[in-house]
Parts: sequence; structure tokens; C-alpha cells
Amino acid sequence: MYDEVDSLKFSINIGNDLMAVANGRLANIEKKKDNTNTYHWKVSKHINNYGISFNIGNYAQWSDDT
Repeated sequence: MYDEVDSLKFSINIGNDLMAVANGRLANIEKKKDNTNTYHWKVSKHINNYGISFNIGNYAQWSDDT
């Protein structure tokens, strides 16, 4: 209905020893000189402001190529 925006951009700045994940498409990771990274996301579909979520942690990244 009318409580949804048609698109949204948001950013989170955290220490470079952590990783941030969120809904939307990760647009960019900006590496800063102060040992932090700023993660920038964009949501291109309709979304409620209260539907945005993010998690910050010490995640491991892996893939399965089978």
C-alpha cells in the first residue's frame, strides 16, 4: 500500500574485522583509512521501512562449486 517506498539505499560503517549482511543488493564496500568498512546496499523493489534488517558479525565466506 502506501507505507512502502519504491526503492531505498542504506549504509553501515563497522570495523574491518567484521562483516555486515542485509536485505537488498550490496552495491559497494568502501574501505576506510581508519580500519573501518562502509557497506552500501540498495533495494530496488517496494519495501516497508520496518522490513529492513541487517546483521553484523565475524562471518566466514565459502562457496560450493559442485
